[in-house]
Amino acid sequence: MYGDDAYDYEFREDPIETIPHVPTTETEKLMQWGDFFEDELDWDELDIVLACVDQVPEPHQSLLRMKFFEQLSYNEMTEITGYSSKSHTWYHVHKALDMLKEILLIDPSIRKKYDN
Repeated sequence: MYGDDAYDYEFREDPIETIPHVPTTETEKLMQWGDFFEDELDWDELDIVLACVDQVPEPHQSLLRMKFFEQLSYNEMTEITGYSSKSHTWYHVHKALDMLKEILLIDPSIRKKYDN
């Protein structure tokens, strides 16, 4: 029914390249970890983001703090939170980010940047 080569698989030796996400908005730049020059940061916007993180309900607020302030990996966050898998943790982090975005868009200065 199946030929001898039916189970022959070809494995790639070269790793698949991933393209990193390039932040496009000031908020994404503020949330991305890395080295910034002080004159590149919008400190007022950073204060708004930090205040909005405080408005995100628990446990989502804790997830945002673990991911962006403590720079924990999804594996570490899964161990701490007790979620069943890394993908479950990823889902909840992205749900927290959606909540944060909704809160951020209430602020007129942030809304203006998203509308443009």
